[in-house]
Amino acid sequence: MTRFFQVSFLVLLSTTTAYVVPHSSLSSATRSSGISVQPTMFMSMKRMSQPKFPSILQKTRTITSTSSSLSMSTAVAPSASTSERKKRLAAGMAFLTGWADVFLFNKYRTFCTMMTGNTMWMANAVIEQNLTNFGYYLSVILSYLCGLAIFRYSDLRLKDKTMKFCAIMVSLLFVGSDVWYHILTNGSRWGAAMMLACGYGIVNSIGMEETGTLTFVITGHMTKLLNQFIDRFSRAAGRKKMNASQKFALQQNSAVVSSFFGGAAWACYLIQKHQMLQSFGIFSAIGILYSLLFFWQDMESLGGAWWLRKDGAMCDNLDDDGKTCLLEEQQPNGSGGEVQN
Repeated sequence: MTRFFQVSFLVLLSTTTAYVVPHSSLSSATRSSGISVQPTMFMSMKRMSQPKFPSILQKTRTITSTSSSLSMSTAVAPSASTSERKKRLAAGMAFLTGWADVFLFNKYRTFCTMMTGNTMWMANAVIEQNLTNFGYYLSVILSYLCGLAIFRYSDLRLKDKTMKFCAIMVSLLFVGSDVWYHILTNGSRWGAAMMLACGYGIVNSIGMEETGTLTFVITGHMTKLLNQFIDRFSRAAGRKKMNASQKFALQQNSAVVSSFFGGAAWACYLIQKHQMLQSFGIFSAIGILYSLLFFWQDMESLGGAWWLRKDGAMCDNLDDDGKTCLLEEQQPNGSGGEVQN
């Protein structure tokens, strides 16, 4: 079991680090706002050097267009380290969710990660007048809602400590599901599925809050990827070049889809090659890996993140080698931008 956990951790680690794009390759797409604003600021200075328009209305339009372009450029994409953390978290969560979905369906005949299928099966149980299945799927849905409520309440009350609290809760719920199913009840799926559904209510909330995307479904990501492909290469769409935010979305959507597939393939391998469907500890391992991923994401507040430190101080902008960074007082105007030559 120890070797299984080590191998699973290595697979997860390789998945999350595979999508950390080198800082130099992101350039304008993932640099901080100071870099992307510069072209717009240059245009504004150029406009100021031109003769003034006699019309007050024209002046107003010029100021409005300049301010709107500034706001768009500053909100185009997150900084380099922020985008890397988001992609890392999204890829890791998608991998673990794909892994869990395969085991959930084969072991408990349910999906604790999303409630669409459970709602359909509950409706089918109503038509068949099967009160047992109706109660089962209803309990799973209510448990998922309970997990959502736990995250929301803790986020409002605990603020910066929310991630650490939720990481511990997820581990306890996932380990508890294995203990319930394999030790306490010898095969009762009710309590185990309810604990897992509650845990995934917390997990999915963290994913949406921290990454800004859904890591437990991939249909939307596939849709966005196809739309971007058509817009980029279709004559009808004008073969638009992607801006900074679209490049970041492309990378994140690709990471979620491929990681989910990788997690599902890993689960199928464990079931078919090693007959681990009924093994104790599968969901415990998944829950602990989720928690480690959340602690990793929250490393800065825990006093770690040595790769983001220089002389004992935190900073957010890494050089191309990923080892050094500019401290806030060394950055121009404290904007977190790059020193210009």
